[in-house]
Amino acid sequence: METVGSVKKQVTQQVGFLLMDQFTLVSLSSAIDPLRVANLLSDTELYRWCVIGAGEGEQVSSDGVRVKLDHTLSDELELDLVIVVGGIDIEQSVTKADVAWLRKQAQRGSQMGALALVPMHWRVPGCSTVMSAARIGIA
Repeated sequence: METVGSVKKQVTQQVGFLLMDQFTLVSLSSAIDPLRVANLLSDTELYRWCVIGAGEGEQVSSDGVRVKLDHTLSDELELDLVIVVGGIDIEQSVTKADVAWLRKQAQRGSQMGALALVPMHWRVPGCSTVMSAARIGIA
């Protein structure tokens, strides 16, 4: 929180969910819903989120549900937190474009995390959870 005079000003946290090919839908919804509820209960916008993917327009989950993307990897985004939402065959579905985008976000100072079937041996320095620092080239 920032203090302006004697009034505390809440800064909205920008959260981006990077949807991998065949991502797990329940992981995405389980991560977004607490953010939505926090906003509702606080009666303020603590969090703003968006879904990001490599494709144009939509990303298909492991159960076949299509999710409309808010942004693609080519969009310039300023995010406080990036969460990779993995799924089936994550090791094979990560592309060079995904890696480059994650590296760029890390260099901008975004915190990193991941959900769902992303190998736990993937670690990024300063990251509370997943991803391979070697894989995305920031170690």
